[in-house]
Amino acid sequence: LLLINIVENCFKHGDITYNENAVLNINLSVKNEELHFKTENSYRASDQKGGIGMKNVQQQLEHYYPEKHHLKVTPTHDRFTVDLYINLAS
Repeated sequence: LLLINIVENCFKHGDITYNENAVLNINLSVKNEELHFKTENSYRASDQKGGIGMKNVQQQLEHYYPEKHHLKVTPTHDRFTVDLYINLAS
């Protein structure tokens, strides 16, 4: 369910409905008990408002995977990238 929030943000804040050159990439892999989840979507920076979605994701990661995850969120002028690694080893 944690990943659904990130995917939802791609559609909610992306520009795929009105930009013919829009970008939406979602990748998931698991290798050696490490999950790598990466999303990238285009957007218009002027459309973005600060929200609590990614803050909630970070809090959930801290709760469920303390010291076993790395989350990097990279907004640029026209792209928003989320790069998440979770160590799934017990």
